[in-house]
Amino acid sequence: MSEQPVRVEATGETVGEARWAALHDLERQFPDLDRDAVQFVVVSEGQRGLLGVGYEPARVVASVEEGDVPPLPDLVPSEPREGESEDAARLREIVERIAPYVERGFDNLVFHAPGNDQRRFLDQFCADVVPLLRERFSVATTRQDA
Repeated sequence: MSEQPVRVEATGETVGEARWAALHDLERQFPDLDRDAVQFVVVSEGQRGLLGVGYEPARVVASVEEGDVPPLPDLVPSEPREGESEDAARLREIVERIAPYVERGFDNLVFHAPGNDQRRFLDQFCADVVPLLRERFSVATTRQDA
């Protein structure tokens, strides 16, 4: 069974801009992506148009085989370690789930909790999780960054 390629379609004023946009989209999804493994297909070179009439952007499809995309590790729920509470194990698990993204270079992460009390969630997250992230990654984070 062959692996399915990961595909991204993008547009731009020129084919070059469309290729760059497609590559940028793939790199956001897969920060460790090998650029040489990406293949491009020009769908349309676009039309310049006259005074905006008849303008059509250039379109390309960028693809990379799944085998060339570095996978994120599978994580299993953490069991409490000796002397560790269930809450501490859960916090450690949260940090372990965030770690692969930080290690791959993501520096802007968004955390959201369903419900109406986002302030309570963010306050609790900043109090419990952010110190563990700082400790693990030796990063100075301000309240606004958290």
